[in-house]
Amino acid sequence: MIEDAEDDADEDEVKKHKEILTPYSDSLCIAIMQMLDLSIQKNYTPLQEETLALLSVMAEVLSEKFAIHYNRFMPALKQIL
Repeated sequence: MIEDAEDDADEDEVKKHKEILTPYSDSLCIAIMQMLDLSIQKNYTPLQEETLALLSVMAEVLSEKFAIHYNRFMPALKQIL
């Protein structure tokens, strides 16, 4: 019962974050892409790691709305691999 209440609270937080991020998602994804490109050009692994972590959070929060940004990131992700 307590776990259900915690899960509901977590879902509410995710919804709030999604509502906040959604209007800015295009601008944020462009900035993340620029940082990812820079990290690849400079071969700077710490920036790559932080950028990928940030990208992961954005994808998680935006969930299905992140799909429109997928093609923007795939070439860089393939290059890292």
